[in-house]
Amino acid sequence: MAAPTPARTFADLAREGLEVEVVCQKCGRTSVIDPTAPALRDKRIGGRRYRCSAAGCRGIGLPSLKPKTSLWAERLARHAANVRK
Repeated sequence: MAAPTPARTFADLAREGLEVEVVCQKCGRTSVIDPTAPALRDKRIGGRRYRCSAAGCRGIGLPSLKPKTSLWAERLARHAANVRK
């Protein structure tokens, strides 16, 4: 049985239900990159430079792969927390 090939492009990540979360090492700003964006779909993941887009920061971004969470699940969790208060 052949091992599955690793994700090489952003489109591969989208198929696997993953997204890239990038954290700036200077200011701590977090950004989530949408792997289905047309400009990134066919771009390779490895070897890319991630820079912070905050005004005046331009720090190096540290990427990590995360499972894609639905916005609905996050809103439901926030609503449940507010109802408990």
